[in-house]
Amino acid sequence: MTASKDHELVIRFLTLFNRLRDMVDDDPEGLTGLTANDKVMSDLCEELSLQHHFLNRRMHEHPSRFAHPVDPNFIRYWRDFEQRYAEPLAEVFLFSLGMSAEKLNASKRDVAESEGLWQRADEEASTKAGAIESAVDWAATDIEDHGGEYDAKFVETVETGIRAWNHLRAETGLNLRDVFRRRTLIPFVLIPRQVSRYHGEAERLSLLTHLRQAHDAFIFGSPFASIALMRSILEVVLRKHFLATGKTLEELIDNCADLPANVPRQALHRLRNFANKILHFDENAFLPKNIEREVVVMLGVVRRLIEGVPVRPSR
Repeated sequence: MTASKDHELVIRFLTLFNRLRDMVDDDPEGLTGLTANDKVMSDLCEELSLQHHFLNRRMHEHPSRFAHPVDPNFIRYWRDFEQRYAEPLAEVFLFSLGMSAEKLNASKRDVAESEGLWQRADEEASTKAGAIESAVDWAATDIEDHGGEYDAKFVETVETGIRAWNHLRAETGLNLRDVFRRRTLIPFVLIPRQVSRYHGEAERLSLLTHLRQAHDAFIFGSPFASIALMRSILEVVLRKHFLATGKTLEELIDNCADLPANVPRQALHRLRNFANKILHFDENAFLPKNIEREVVVMLGVVRRLIEGVPVRPSR
């Protein structure tokens, strides 16, 4: 799934989104009220929500947590939908199911209070991890109770697999629930073609390799390694794609003239400072109470920086 502008799901999403934007004069506020007595509008919102869901699922099923090369116009529309339209359309859907305005507001408060994204990711991870563990337990019990009914070679294979699985968990401390949750939490990156054309996936050292390994390090429980790799990505993107000047990363950040509006300079310095403390073994460094959520925030900053690289004449 490259999210190219000619992919059928992309075309359908953009067609529906632009139609809705025209119908509401690009103002999503009050969509619930507008659709209450307008079946055409209601059907459009429902179909657009479904297209967003299908496309989002395809992205998140991608082996990497990023896609490239991506049309920068698609990135702009996709992020605009997420930032301004996704929540109103979710309300339209709930309203269509008969949920009252009072319950809608209560639901929104509950999501905010429970830190909805993390909560949903953790619940989904728990379900997936539990299913795998149940399957392994069932296999062990079935072999123990009915092993004599199976081919001896098959029984040996199953027993070897169960021992290897238990050994892996004991030796590495692997926690499937944590792994699944962290993978879900990673913000999916749409790498614009003006960035992608300078980087391949085959090179051992490249932006895409660093990004994939920053994701993998976080997923498998090495947040410090993830942060250190993000620092490298930050430097490459600022120097090569934003054409920032300076001898140090601090100077690159300070001298970058065209940062995206949703990437505050302070956020880049925060990532730089945290990474420096890790790389230099600063024993007095302040570590956030929940480093997992801190890394997710930093990954979001890196994503917005990459997606916000300006389009320049071919160099």
